[in-house]
Amino acid sequence: MPRFKADMHHSEKSLRRLSRVQFNFEYGWVKRLLLIVSIAFIIYFIWNDGSKGLIPLIISCFMLSWVNAPAKRNADAAIESLHGKFPVTDYYFFDDGIRYGERGTRSSELMEMNYSEISRISEDIAWFYVMTGNRGIYMIEKASLGEGKWAEFKSFIEDRCDISVRRANGFSMITKRDVDRFIRKIRGQK
Repeated sequence: MPRFKADMHHSEKSLRRLSRVQFNFEYGWVKRLLLIVSIAFIIYFIWNDGSKGLIPLIISCFMLSWVNAPAKRNADAAIESLHGKFPVTDYYFFDDGIRYGERGTRSSELMEMNYSEISRISEDIAWFYVMTGNRGIYMIEKASLGEGKWAEFKSFIEDRCDISVRRANGFSMITKRDVDRFIRKIRGQK
C-alpha cells in the first residue's frame, strides 16, 4: 500500500512552468550569466547617465528578452503536440520507491523509480518538481496530496532521498519582473 498518492493534471500553465523549471535545472548557469552581464550593462548605462550611448542598454535588453526564450519554445512545442489533450499522471510513493504512469494504466504496467535516482527536489507554491540524474523532471501537484499532507510528504521524500527540498524560485528562477524591480530600486523609483 502506498504511503502517498498524488497526481498531476497537466495544463498549458503547468507545461509552461515545467519547461521553465527544466530549463533552469539544465541551463541555469547560462541564465545566471546572461542576467549578470545584462545587469552590468544596465548599471554601466545608468552610471554614465546614458552618455556612453545606447549600445549597452540595447545589448542588455536583447539578452534579458532571450533569458526565458528556450523554455518558452519548448513549452509551445509540447502544448502544440498535445492538441489540447493534456495528460494526467498518477504517482504512488512506497517505502521502497515510486511507481507512476498515465491515468488508467494498470498497476502491473506502471513505471518504477528508486529514490536513489532522484538528484534534486524543488517546490513552489503549487507543485513539487522531482528531478533525476538523467535530466527527467516529474511534476506533482501539491493539492492532489490532500489538505495539509504536502508538509508530511515533503518530510517523507527528503528522508527517503536524503536530499533537502529547495525552493524553485531561487536565483535561477529570476523573472523579468524581478530585474525590472531591481532596476527601479537602483534608480530610486518605486
